[in-house]
Amino acid sequence: MRGNRSRDTKPELAARRLLHAAGLRYRVSVRPLPSLRRTADIAVFIDGFY
Repeated sequence: MRGNRSRDTKPELAARRLLHAAGLRYRVSVRPLPSLRRTADIAVFIDGFY
């Protein structure tokens, strides 16, 4: 499982660069509500491979 990165993959970084270049600002891996135990990232599904 170490080979499967859960964050900062190439497709995710590319999508974040595009969002940032479009003027959208975001935070990565933060709790949407302080009472939640889960963290949320950008809600975009990227299906691709290299």
